[in-house]
Amino acid sequence: CRTADDRLTHLWWSSDTAQVQSEDWTALVSAPAMGGDPSAIATLGRLSVFFRDARGGIAHVFRDLVSGDVHLATASTAQLRQRAAGDPVLLATPGQLHIFYRGVDGSLQHLVKSLPGPDAEPPDGLHAFTLAMLGPDSGTGADSWVDASAPLLAGDPALMTTDAQQHAFYRDAHGSIEHVVWSAGAGFGHDNWTRRAAAPAAVGDPAAVTQGQEQHVFYRGADGAILHLQWTASLAAPQVDNWTQLSGAPPAAGDPAVMATAGQLHVFYRSGTGSVIHMVRNAGEVRPGRDDWTANAHAGVAASDPRPLETPGQQHVFFRTERGDVQHVFWQSVPGNPRGVFAGDDWTQRAHAPLSVGRPAVLFTRERAAPSATRILALGDSITQGLIDPAPAVTARAAPYASTWKASSGTTPAAKKMTRACPRTSR
Repeated sequence: CRTADDRLTHLWWSSDTAQVQSEDWTALVSAPAMGGDPSAIATLGRLSVFFRDARGGIAHVFRDLVSGDVHLATASTAQLRQRAAGDPVLLATPGQLHIFYRGVDGSLQHLVKSLPGPDAEPPDGLHAFTLAMLGPDSGTGADSWVDASAPLLAGDPALMTTDAQQHAFYRDAHGSIEHVVWSAGAGFGHDNWTRRAAAPAAVGDPAAVTQGQEQHVFYRGADGAILHLQWTASLAAPQVDNWTQLSGAPPAAGDPAVMATAGQLHVFYRSGTGSVIHMVRNAGEVRPGRDDWTANAHAGVAASDPRPLETPGQQHVFFRTERGDVQHVFWQSVPGNPRGVFAGDDWTQRAHAPLSVGRPAVLFTRERAAPSATRILALGDSITQGLIDPAPAVTARAAPYASTWKASSGTTPAAKKMTRACPRTSR
């Protein structure tokens, strides 16, 4: 998480110790001051954190999960095509790591890095020097995903990947949800999902997730409603429904976060009273149900948007309280009790860590050197889940909520080709 003095603090819990611990990653690698919230992702054997620095450059701090070494790589404003105005958002595809961010001119900027990449292994193994993210032999390329055919960004993008495609969704200055897609065979395309679905305008950044062959995008409307755009191959255009109306949930005061689990689609958001509200739709149903996780766990008032995470038999949410603590609420599956049980704890207090000023995000890893150890990392502004183990983890399916909750009908479209295709850089 980001502290008040713009340092990167790492909180983690391990089943080996059952304790929450913290460390100062800025001090470990002399990282630059943060200008925004970090984003985290796990790739094979490595935990990576990216953030925008105070000058609009991009910093990459990463730990080798076998050796424990922490390193720093940077892309300065002189090296980037556009200085960063938004926080980086991450997407992993086979053999590549993608970093998207909003440029100062409102363009959608894209860095693509071959994995593990030359900057991942310093030749002398020391921490004391900074590696280059961009440049000759860096393994990273850069391009822009928005040209004259697509409006500029008014916020940070949301990402998803489907078969041979990469998707970016974002809000433009008029509140439309714009969709840019890159396909391996067809190149770039662009369309406007709110226009095609005749959906209300957005006032916050979208969240995106896939579930099977379905593509789902959620966003907050002007009245605080959580709106849902859905597309499947059987639909000619995306469709919209209002999950706030369908579930009877209170209006949102922040942006939604989404999570897909086996047979369920979950949305979490912060209400005007600081409660973390949860909406869930079971497979085959139409109407989502809802509950208040803050009340269920007797947790503190949320001052940031929540970030969810699934672990075997559990579902977790992390958020920042008004004081700056990182609060943790989780739901535990219990045999014979379809509603499970709730609990919560304060990770900042448990780790005696500095207070946070950013939005927490979480990451679940399984270390190759010790498969029984898991780390849950409160790290910043995006949620990404990864497994650091050649053997796949076995995830227990959470029991569905017992109710008559129904799911909404949803929607995604065939994309219109751009007038100019940006080159895709890969290695």
